[in-house]
Amino acid sequence: MATCAVKGGCPSDYVALSISLLSIIMLLAKATAPYLIHKIPRPKGSSFWLAAIQVFASLNLLLSIV
Repeated sequence: MATCAVKGGCPSDYVALSISLLSIIMLLAKATAPYLIHKIPRPKGSSFWLAAIQVFASLNLLLSIV
């Protein structure tokens, strides 16, 4: 394990980072797709903020794991 840090990182680190980045991109795409495709109005109530907080919390969780 110490040799991986000296060389610049283990291959498993790069795999974990790429999976987390792909997950973030897919999460953001899933959150914005209905608004881009159907041009539906953005909800003004608490439902919008619940989804926004969920996206932010998921991003925080992924970054804390990696």
